Amino acid sequence: MIERLILSVDRLESFPESGRRVPESKDPKVRELLVESYRVIYRLKKGSVQILAVAHGARNLAG
Repeated sequence: MIERLILSVDRLESFPESGRRVPESKDPKVRELLVESYRVIYRLKKGSVQILAVAHGARNLAG
């Protein structure tokens, strides 16, 4: 699973906007990749991305 997460994050170098916007966030620069049951939440930065969290999809992040 860790290897799949790393491979998914690695593609952000070439395609930083490939993830969808995070429904719980009003910031359009906060995006996520869905990898099996996990959400990789990241923020678009100028020239890079910042990983904010890796959370199980069943976890409620609102609030």
